[in-house]
Amino acid sequence: MKSLPFFLFLLLLPFALFSQEGYRTDLYTTTHGLPSSQLHRVYQDSRDFLWVGTSSGLSKFDGHSFKNYSLLDGLEGSQIMEITEDWKGNMWIGTSSGLFRYNGKHFRRLAYDFLDITDILPEEDTLWITTKTGLIKLDLVSLELRAYNEKHGLISNVASGVLRTRDGRLLVSTRMGISEFTGMGFRDYWNPGEANYVLAMGEDAERRIWFSTLNNEIYCSRQLQPPAGDTDNPLHPDPPVLMLNNKEGEFMIGYTRFFDVYRNGRFHRRMHLFEPNENHMFNGLQDREGNYWLATARGLAGLRRTFVKEFHTPPIENPGLFRIPQEQAVYFTTCQDIFQIRGDSLIPVLKGKPVQLGCVEVLAKSNDAWLAGTRYGDVQLAAKGRFTQVSDKIVFNAVNDGERVWIGGGNHLLLYEHDSIKEFPFISHRPYLLKFQGLCLLPGRNRLLLGSQRGPYEFNNGKLKELLIPGIDKRFYVSEVRDYGDSVYLLATRGYGLMVVR
Repeated sequence: MKSLPFFLFLLLLPFALFSQEGYRTDLYTTTHGLPSSQLHRVYQDSRDFLWVGTSSGLSKFDGHSFKNYSLLDGLEGSQIMEITEDWKGNMWIGTSSGLFRYNGKHFRRLAYDFLDITDILPEEDTLWITTKTGLIKLDLVSLELRAYNEKHGLISNVASGVLRTRDGRLLVSTRMGISEFTGMGFRDYWNPGEANYVLAMGEDAERRIWFSTLNNEIYCSRQLQPPAGDTDNPLHPDPPVLMLNNKEGEFMIGYTRFFDVYRNGRFHRRMHLFEPNENHMFNGLQDREGNYWLATARGLAGLRRTFVKEFHTPPIENPGLFRIPQEQAVYFTTCQDIFQIRGDSLIPVLKGKPVQLGCVEVLAKSNDAWLAGTRYGDVQLAAKGRFTQVSDKIVFNAVNDGERVWIGGGNHLLLYEHDSIKEFPFISHRPYLLKFQGLCLLPGRNRLLLGSQRGPYEFNNGKLKELLIPGIDKRFYVSEVRDYGDSVYLLATRGYGLMVVR
């Protein structure tokens, strides 16, 4: 057997995380470029980039790849605790070594000692910063600051967050309750009289103030709220760490393992995220497209919206979906019709023509000619709207290299070119049925990579060569092959999972 001149490695794709109706869910980790899978914060800037704070540095995510920033870029402190953006587009990063400003080119450390930044609230010319030594007001023009603490009436120096309400109040949460800033000092907004660390604050569409505590309590307008379900226990099952208003107008509470939504005076379970001891969330957001992004103990979790459109058609037996690569179009087939899916519509391609396709397994197009391979073991050609049989071979898939179409089947390849079908039989391989389940083009004319139930093969100008994968000394089932671009090819196999070859 001929050795395969490719390097084999594992494909690195986002891990499937959890299933939610209407969302596709992924988990991004160090495997995908993050400096650490232990995340603290996630923030979306005005240009729609996601900034991710980890235990080993800062990362910017464009939806596809991560760009990491560290000491080499001028960012000191590996622990990234807070991220925000001011009205000029500067990014402000709170790290274990202090506060940094990033103007898109350089990081600048402010010459102040900030002890454990817990939250940053940007306003027009001001940053409000909470730390474990109190509240700091930073003037963005002069870069002068003023510190507030228990001496000014703050209920505790250990501040955990800051919230500007719609009616203009500035609330500061602490380990002992919540204080309201008066401009010169503070007054109590909520004082439980004992240590009760406030984890999160938020304001709903009806201007009610919500907050949660480390004791697993949730308050609305300073009134304790019971958890979801029928229970006499006032405590929620997990610490409530996040509060947000989603794009559907709902107020959501994020716990370490799930989301609740507050509706009609009570909580309802909206999303279950993780099983116990599997993972937990620290922080999160809903982006401008309605996707959720969560900073978790295992990486960046993305819940991306999916869209479901129902096309109303008569009852159909054996429908099919096919993509025609050269047109970047998707087609829907029935036993008698072919439709192109265009936006929210099904556009008939051959509707009304005398067509009898059976169950379509392969659909390809060359110029204005359609090729349909059916489950009943034939290939039909429609050059002028009418399908006629051009081969009685069983076929499994097809690939187009311009004006020609290659069709794979059991122990044979078919080539459609110049309005005719040419067959390449491989009788010498019997009694083994190769069953070419997958095929894709290789560089050069008349070269294909084939997947079969006896392993990968190379087809080169009419000759078939079995290919050997380094480290695998036995034949295996290749159910599909795909061109991934840049001379990288994917093999879906039985027993060895997903392979990538170069």
